[in-house]
Amino acid sequence: MLYIGFVALATMMWYGHAMSSVRDAHIPVHVTYVGKPNEMDFTPALPTTLDVEVRDAGSRLRVYFVTPLELTIDLSDQIRGRKGEIYVSEETIRRSLTNMIQGTTKLQNLTPAQIHSKYVRQESKVVQLMSNVTLVPAAEYQIMSDATLAPSTMQIFGYSDVIAKIDTLWTDSITLRDVRDTIRSKVHITAQKGIRLQTDSVSVTAVAERFTEKTLIRPIEVIDLPEGLNLHLFPQEATVTICCPMSLFSDIRDEDIHVECHFPVGNEEQLPLYGRCDNPYVTDIRINPATIEFIIEQ
Repeated sequence: MLYIGFVALATMMWYGHAMSSVRDAHIPVHVTYVGKPNEMDFTPALPTTLDVEVRDAGSRLRVYFVTPLELTIDLSDQIRGRKGEIYVSEETIRRSLTNMIQGTTKLQNLTPAQIHSKYVRQESKVVQLMSNVTLVPAAEYQIMSDATLAPSTMQIFGYSDVIAKIDTLWTDSITLRDVRDTIRSKVHITAQKGIRLQTDSVSVTAVAERFTEKTLIRPIEVIDLPEGLNLHLFPQEATVTICCPMSLFSDIRDEDIHVECHFPVGNEEQLPLYGRCDNPYVTDIRINPATIEFIIEQ
């Protein structure tokens, strides 16, 4: 125990020294651009993060990692016409960052030190988004509808001969497992060569609901009964057990459920029974008995 106490004390002293000593650190600064039309393509791409080297006491440097700095750059005064160049000097960036950092923090270096890029205005087009998402419900749940995307359309950008060939974009192929209740997730969309996307991901929503069982008695219907013949069934009714969403339990009507058998075409002694339902939310139809006996009458 004494050894552990000395280790803890040494650790605390080291941490206190590290927090009070002045040192250099590299902090990420996220960059957001305003006044930049979506149809503008920049070469090289505008940096979204700056690597900024600063100097300060460790306790003050920690703030920049807990709450990263956000730098906003307005390009509206530099973008004119269909093509041109934008330039943001190191002096401009430093001045903006100086207004954001603590008074004790000294700004050392920037990477990149300046922002210089060429731009060209591209054509735009709105295309339909399609889901490539597979839904797997949790145990005792069933999916109530197909995955829906928000937004369902997207604006794309590129040269006219390229985007003219594109009317639909698909999400990446993913599987959402253990779906229960309502879930929302982000799904990525990969840009085809030669186009840019308004955003590289969309929201996908899936709805699942716990299901329950319902049991009812239904008459057996004969399919393909030849004219002039009659088929006596033993028994004439069957017990049907279905699965359905709990919220729709009372909406399932008896007449939605059909139990059927085909008129015998060979030497069958028994006929298998088949279940059919007109309600799309009914699943897992089970019939008892599975087969029946019959007599053919002229």
